[in-house]
Amino acid sequence: MTRRRAVWLLLSRRPRLIVPRRARPLLTPLAVAAAAVAVVLAVFVLVDIPLNVFVLGAVALIAAGASVIGGAGARQGESDVHLLRRDTHADLYALVADVARELRLQPPRRVMAWASPDARATRGFLRTELWLGLPLLAVLDEEELRAVVAHELVLERLSRPWPTGGLLTLYWTEVSRAEAGAEPLGELGPLVDSLMLQADQAGVRVAGSEATTSALSKGLLVANGFTWFMLRYARDLVTERFFPSDLYAGWRWKLQHDDLAERMWPGLVRADAGDERPGASMSRRVAALGGVLTIPRPPERVLFTALPGEVEERFTRQALSRYLPKRYVLSRKTRYGDVPDGAWDRHHERERDEVLAAAAALLGKDVADPLDAVEIVVAGRAPELEWNHAFSFCAHPGREVCVLFPLIHCALRASGHDYGHPLRQRELRAPTGEVVDVTGLAVRFLDGGSAKDDFRALLTSL
Repeated sequence: MTRRRAVWLLLSRRPRLIVPRRARPLLTPLAVAAAAVAVVLAVFVLVDIPLNVFVLGAVALIAAGASVIGGAGARQGESDVHLLRRDTHADLYALVADVARELRLQPPRRVMAWASPDARATRGFLRTELWLGLPLLAVLDEEELRAVVAHELVLERLSRPWPTGGLLTLYWTEVSRAEAGAEPLGELGPLVDSLMLQADQAGVRVAGSEATTSALSKGLLVANGFTWFMLRYARDLVTERFFPSDLYAGWRWKLQHDDLAERMWPGLVRADAGDERPGASMSRRVAALGGVLTIPRPPERVLFTALPGEVEERFTRQALSRYLPKRYVLSRKTRYGDVPDGAWDRHHERERDEVLAAAAALLGKDVADPLDAVEIVVAGRAPELEWNHAFSFCAHPGREVCVLFPLIHCALRASGHDYGHPLRQRELRAPTGEVVDVTGLAVRFLDGGSAKDDFRALLTSL
């Protein structure tokens, strides 16, 4: 790509990115200063005031504007990151410094925990920082963390030259906002693939191919799994005016005690293999290193997993902010164990109603009942049903189970079954004390086992 073409892409899509990254923090203060000078100059021309008053007024306006803008920016930046102090996390800083030394790079001055499931290295006007996603830190052992740190430090170094950094930011910004057309994606693809490969190879140099492959696999799991967890176990609560303050603790429990990696992995690999975006498919990134994705294994030793409660609560507010309307007030802070059963029921009832609406649309009916949906599944037409369900994130073993699960779950709840653990809702407890695996019941039905008649009887009782 020619430099002229690069400049045109940046100017036409994200003009701010035309400015080198180190200078971007100065854009807002400079704009404020220019506006302040213009205002005071207009007053000076229209009103006869002494020159010294003009100068003092301009300086005061510039200082006040920069202070307000800077304060707002600091508050926004601090909402989703937390400084990991060197004296408290000496092992982590030692690991980061060791990786930087092996790569002959300057280590970042600060290491931050981040609300996002991702990691990144940033370079400002006066300092560099390494941001490590809190959801990711809970699953990485030390060698995998070394690979992640190497990747981020090298990627940051490679993206410093202008206009490489601007083009890379443009690419990921447009991908994340689903605004990119085929033309810029096609042009930027080779650049993105090359940068990601060089950064991944740095991980191999400092941590080995096995740890790097494992880190990429865990990155795939966490990036998708944490999003799924928020959608499934937080978004609905927020819309019901509950605020799950233990979101991150719930995520760690789900990973460590509910076999989430094993259940999500087949679907994640299928979705990832079909991702054609350059740099986005972990399968292709691992293949470029000569390996294959591996199902994530529990870490042997992590440097730390949790932050103080008030920090994780702040992170939760930031993570859920995209689901909150403007001026929304979270009126009921709660923990997962204290959420009323009715709040969970409404999620499953909504899923059931959406499945039935999709069944009615497919059959050309005004209204469909659960047995209609069952017949669609038996006929092998489950993939034809369309409703608001995140199939690419779902932990169910197949689309047919996605159809049957809310039908069975609502029927069991109506028949008196209770929730066991609030974060393991695929299991319900019968009045007799027996634990019923709802997913397993749906799978047995699909396999034509003895559960078929019981399943139909259960649905008929609705």
